[in-house]
Amino acid sequence: MNERLLSEINKNKLRHDMRLLRQNISENIRSHHGETVAALLAKQPFFKEAKHIALYHSIDGEMPAESISQLIWQSKKAAYLPVVTPIQSQLCFAPYRQNTPLIRNSFGILEPEANLGIIIDPALLDIVIVPVVAFDNQGHRLGRGGGYYDKTFSFLRKQFLHKPRLIGLAYAFQEQAQLPVDEWDIALSAVITEQGVQTFV
Repeated sequence: MNERLLSEINKNKLRHDMRLLRQNISENIRSHHGETVAALLAKQPFFKEAKHIALYHSIDGEMPAESISQLIWQSKKAAYLPVVTPIQSQLCFAPYRQNTPLIRNSFGILEPEANLGIIIDPALLDIVIVPVVAFDNQGHRLGRGGGYYDKTFSFLRKQFLHKPRLIGLAYAFQEQAQLPVDEWDIALSAVITEQGVQTFV
């Protein structure tokens, strides 16, 4: 068995295990943790300085980001949600307001009906809040498995830029000692869990 195939098998097992653990969290605890990570985010200098912030709609037991959307709107910042495009499995980001109608995409995730005339260039975002299946203390992230964020923000690797900051949301138990890393993986700038903030870049 070659090394890449073994790495993918290990990733898939970890995804399965972490998803089961997430799904066993009660709605009350999940909601409480979501409020906690939003409060922690609000205190960060990089949030206070940001104007354009993308986030996600949680599924499958992920750390909820709904409190963060409220925080963004209350702070008079611009919020965006990812929209899956058929172009090389990349994401575009559409404005997200309190009255924005949402539809379910092919993955069952809520997203705006994107008007290509109003989407923002991903490079103009200041912060991107991303879902996390697992992470390690080097900022490596295991995602849902589609590679959408890695492909969309591949310019960060090529140009050694630090904008936008990719901020992972996770439960503390999702931290691993070390994750397998592929050459196309984009590291996180920070991870916020119910226990605190870890900054990597």
